[in-house]
Amino acid sequence: ADVELEFDVFGDGTVDYTQSIPTAHWEPVSYLVSIAPPYNGIKFRLSKHGAGHAVLAEITAKTHKKEDCTGAPVALPPRPDGAWCVAQGDCASGVCDGIALPLNPSPVCSACVDDNGCSPGSVCGIDDAVPSWLVPYRACIPAASRALGELCKEDAECASGVCNQTCSTCNDMGHACAGGEACKPASQEFPAPNGYKYYSVPTFECAPGTHARATGETCLRSDDCASNSCVGTGETKTCIDVFGAGDGRACASDLDCPEGNTLTHGPCVAIGITGGTCQ
Repeated sequence: ADVELEFDVFGDGTVDYTQSIPTAHWEPVSYLVSIAPPYNGIKFRLSKHGAGHAVLAEITAKTHKKEDCTGAPVALPPRPDGAWCVAQGDCASGVCDGIALPLNPSPVCSACVDDNGCSPGSVCGIDDAVPSWLVPYRACIPAASRALGELCKEDAECASGVCNQTCSTCNDMGHACAGGEACKPASQEFPAPNGYKYYSVPTFECAPGTHARATGETCLRSDDCASNSCVGTGETKTCIDVFGAGDGRACASDLDCPEGNTLTHGPCVAIGITGGTCQ
């Protein structure tokens, strides 16, 4: 049997580095490989070829200091959408966009930079349907398709017609509250183990949580409504920030959320009601 070690940088299905593993009779074998930054994680594969047996044990991956890696870095193909980048040429799309989303200040390979690159009925909004190791990026999406509480970059992508980091009901760019109500973030705190708190990326509303909204008005949660009843099509869930393992992206479970330093996925939490209307 022949065994090979494979690196799939970005987890996009492309093998970027291959190294044969020799028979070692239980002597340790190690490889020090340099990869040009930035990159969003690596999938490691051990591939066996042939009908024989191969036995491996104590397989680990470690990060070394830059000065330890003196060899030429592995040449990477153009990066997929959602990967970190430095220049336009880094990206398969040719777009390295400094979108500066909350909790993700780095430029990201994207599909568009503004609405001019999109077809009628679409806007250059946020696509966060990405694997946990990649990050949300700008792409052409249907106008008004983002729910209250979801990440956004412009008003037109939100069903509410207002973007304020997330799709909201007010902002300080022409969408002020009426009747003296203040534009504030809805409650962001969620309980965490050991007495800690999780925090969502804020969703801004006029007088959130004060039962100020009348029947038929938009709501995020039932405590927005005078009737204490906010009804929609389901729950809006996002990845909550805890020790760097959440960035506000939409999610269905913890497995959709980024991993922190302990390689544990951040929590996916319901922050409100999708398409909510006060009853």
